[in-house]
Amino acid sequence: NSPNAEQFEIYDISGKLVQSGKVNSGKVSAPKLQKGFYLVKIIMENGEAVTNQDDLQIIGSAEEIVKLYNDSGIDKIILFDLSLDREEHLENLHKIKELLRVIEVPVYGAGNIHQIEDIRNLLFAGCQKVILDSTQSDFNTILEESFKRFGKEKLAAGLKKVDALFKQRENLETKFDELFIFN
Repeated sequence: NSPNAEQFEIYDISGKLVQSGKVNSGKVSAPKLQKGFYLVKIIMENGEAVTNQDDLQIIGSAEEIVKLYNDSGIDKIILFDLSLDREEHLENLHKIKELLRVIEVPVYGAGNIHQIEDIRNLLFAGCQKVILDSTQSDFNTILEESFKRFGKEKLAAGLKKVDALFKQRENLETKFDELFIFN
């Protein structure tokens, strides 16, 4: 149960939003979902869950929301770190580590990954994979080193535009285990 959570978003494996709504009495109701593989997106700032990266309205405790989705039978959770500085980033990494101690669902880490240490910290915290943002200016540098160090099974690509599929095709095919298109 999550008394402070207000909203939820559920995505299919292709990254398409398939259902969203309000949390009622600490529960997510998704009766229209067919059996399948679904993802939940939780965006964090200052250790709290927020509505999205453009609207930082707090919707509840990240721990309560993660537990809610874990108990609802979701297949995977993606945690986005929206920290604005290094101190906040380290606070969010600590929060992610705490969250992963109380849930069973696989968690992917994303957001504010600017160096190999960020990937290592997310993996050591317990994230199953790390999603790299293909629009970052240092993407290719980080990709090469992280691929050598962690292997493709620990890396997923995050794209914001479908045309990146064609521009980054070789890297996407050889260096990533999964691909997410976020719109």
